[in-house]
Amino acid sequence: MQASVASSRGLENVARVALAYFVLYSIGDALAVWHAVDGVDFKLWNAAPAMSLALLVRFGVRWWPAVFAAPLAAGFLHGATTEGWVWIAPRAIAEGSSVLIAAILISAKDRSIDFAPLRTVVTFFVAAAVAAGGIALVRLCEVLITAPSETAALAVAGRIFVANLTAILCFSPILMFYDFAPTRVLRWPLISYETVMQIAALGAIVWEVFGRFANAEVHFFYVLFLPLAWITTRHGQRGAAIALAFVFLSAVVSDWLLIHTLRAGTELQLRLIVLAVSASTSDRKWPLRSPMN
Repeated sequence: MQASVASSRGLENVARVALAYFVLYSIGDALAVWHAVDGVDFKLWNAAPAMSLALLVRFGVRWWPAVFAAPLAAGFLHGATTEGWVWIAPRAIAEGSSVLIAAILISAKDRSIDFAPLRTVVTFFVAAAVAAGGIALVRLCEVLITAPSETAALAVAGRIFVANLTAILCFSPILMFYDFAPTRVLRWPLISYETVMQIAALGAIVWEVFGRFANAEVHFFYVLFLPLAWITTRHGQRGAAIALAFVFLSAVVSDWLLIHTLRAGTELQLRLIVLAVSASTSDRKWPLRSPMN
């Protein structure tokens, strides 16, 4: 009887995780498709592959069928023309394979990952580059077949690589390492006054960078390093993961509302990559325990 109850609960957890992943992936992919940039046929702000990598790292590589099925289903659901259907399967295979290889690199030694050593942090960046590179490679082949210019194909592939690398570095950490289960006892105050000041400082600077001065000639992006360093110092890498995700989503909303050019969007993503590198190396205490162990 106990074995049956345990098995039933295990199936419920698997179903819950699978449903949440497919719903979040579908939403992320749909938002990226709707966010067209200068008529270019690729997703400039696409966090869906980052969700796939976080799924495999957090719950294990045995979830690999899901990371192939999700992009395949999303390709047919969101914005694929009849001419582009032939590339849906290659794109899904490339994304699933790249994300799977990246997850294996991150969790090759142990399912209990400790991001304190610098070598492990470097491994995470290498894995992110592998995932982004695999996604860009299939688009490079696609553009080389359909476009006569190799330079244009390399430019598109390069932007796709930067876009996916940005999303993985900035958005996947919060999905990998943050415990969303409400297991803590609520006490007053729920957050300290210092944390309130950190949130206010980050929000004000995000507004200055991505709102008031988003298209200014003199960009104040470097000011974001100050609250991020403050949060990382006081709350470790879990706090940095939350701050990075907030900054990434703020950049996406800014691009939706203010409609940056393609070049401006790519430059912004390069700055976000530098910000993610700075946050990850400033305080290397990024523990992860797989909840499925």
